Amino acid sequence: MLHSKQEKKKKKLGGLPKPISDQKYNSYIKTLCKEVELNELIEGRKMNPETRRQESGQFQKWELVTSHIGRRSWATNHYGKFTNHQLMLYTGHQTERQFLDYIGKRSEDHLTDFMTFWKSLEDEKEENQKIG
Repeated sequence: MLHSKQEKKKKKLGGLPKPISDQKYNSYIKTLCKEVELNELIEGRKMNPETRRQESGQFQKWELVTSHIGRRSWATNHYGKFTNHQLMLYTGHQTERQFLDYIGKRSEDHLTDFMTFWKSLEDEKEENQKIG
C-alpha cells in the first residue's frame, strides 16, 4: 500500500522505478550532495578503502551522507505526528529511550512539547467558545 502522493507519482511515471542496490544509492546520494556543495567540514567516520577500517576525522559533509539519513529524517519529521510506539515499530527501536536518542530528543524537549500541546488545547478551547 502506497501513500496517495506516491500513488500519483507512480501513475505519472507509468510504474515504480527499478530497484537499485544500497551501494549504488549511496553513491548517487553522495554525488548529488557533492554537486549541491554540501562541503561543510564535520566530525564523522568513514571507511578507508585501503585499510578497510572505519576512520574518524573531519570530512566534507557529502562524504559522510548515506541512505541512513533518510530513515532518521523521516523519524524526526514525523515525531509528534505519530505515537512514539508507532515510530519505533517503523524504525525498529526496542526502547523509547533508544528512539528518542536516535532522533535527538532530550528530556527537556518533552516538557517544551507538552507545554506547546497544552497551549494549543487552551487556544482551541478559547476559539470554540468565541464561535459557540
